[in-house]
Amino acid sequence: MAAIESTTRLIHFQSLLKPWVPTATAIRWRTRKPNIQRPIPDHYVKARYKAALQPIYPDPLVDMPWFKVCGNILTQKEDEEVGKYEELLAKQFYTRFADSQLIAILHENSFKAHEIIKIKQMLHGHNMQMVFGSRKIATMALANTEFEPVLRLHVGKTAYLCSKDLQVSKLLKFTKKMTSFVLLGGVVQGRLLTRNELQWCSTLPDINMLRAELCSILASSTSQLSQSLTYQQQQLARSLEQHVKQNDEISCVGDLQVSKLLKFTKKM
Repeated sequence: MAAIESTTRLIHFQSLLKPWVPTATAIRWRTRKPNIQRPIPDHYVKARYKAALQPIYPDPLVDMPWFKVCGNILTQKEDEEVGKYEELLAKQFYTRFADSQLIAILHENSFKAHEIIKIKQMLHGHNMQMVFGSRKIATMALANTEFEPVLRLHVGKTAYLCSKDLQVSKLLKFTKKMTSFVLLGGVVQGRLLTRNELQWCSTLPDINMLRAELCSILASSTSQLSQSLTYQQQQLARSLEQHVKQNDEISCVGDLQVSKLLKFTKKM
């Protein structure tokens, strides 16, 4: 028991002899936090040392010629090689434009694959087709052609709705149902029109009705001209016919009187 008591006392004594280590935290400022957005300027001496020790790098434009230093001179880009597949796409792009009487220019927003499938199903059977192409393909296909003004509106992602029939109202109805596309303008029989002009064209009557009205107007003028030219001849012919009829009646009356006289003389 004495040995146990001595060991416990020794352990307790060793625990008392352990050194005490205080916990310390580094604090930059005692009173307040540092202002990161508007820091306090450095001391004058420290600022002088920092300015003296700041490195000075050589100017890379010192030994260069003037035509490389001047930033206003435009560098000519090298001509990019055009592949056969791009030429084929450009030909298909132009043929679809040339075969269409009405073209709608649409800005293309992000859309999912099933949305374009629904659009193709909606346009099926109406002689309408969606045409997609990059800026490079569009310039290759439409440059130096009658459709070159369309390239002014081809900025970013642009799509085209080509129609072989001249039905502006039907095309505008379809574009309203296409929520992922924004109508910018259109081409009607080779003429570039704005969005408001397309809406005005949709209010116009059908071209066949206008042609029928024009034909009737032209036919009425020709009929009036022919009537005015033949009026005098018709009047002369009518007057001559009346004069002939009057002479025939007079001759008939004279013949009857002569026959009566002959009969009377025979009786005598």
